[in-house]
Amino acid sequence: MIHNEAKEIRARLAAIEGVQSVTRGWPKRLTALPVIAIHKSADAPVTFRDDREHIAELEYTIRIFTDRAEDADAIAVEVDAVMENLGYVRTFSYDDDAQDVRMDALRYRKYV
Repeated sequence: MIHNEAKEIRARLAAIEGVQSVTRGWPKRLTALPVIAIHKSADAPVTFRDDREHIAELEYTIRIFTDRAEDADAIAVEVDAVMENLGYVRTFSYDDDAQDVRMDALRYRKYV
């Protein structure tokens, strides 16, 4: 069974105050920041029952693109609350500075 919660995640992240857009996949433009990008990183069966998938592991990576580290940090706190509310647990995070943009990446996992 294929699981996809990106639509629900996208809708909730788009409600974060100040976020200009939320996209699936890598953003095509970074002109109006902040932007959040959602990537489904994993959808893998974990256990089977009667030869059918019983439990699956879902994993999403959320990338936050901003002008300033402080803005990314503030949005990350709100992203974390949204994902926790949807039943996800943060498993990893990191940040990176490119020439013109700051990126924070957060990875979340849950079992369905």
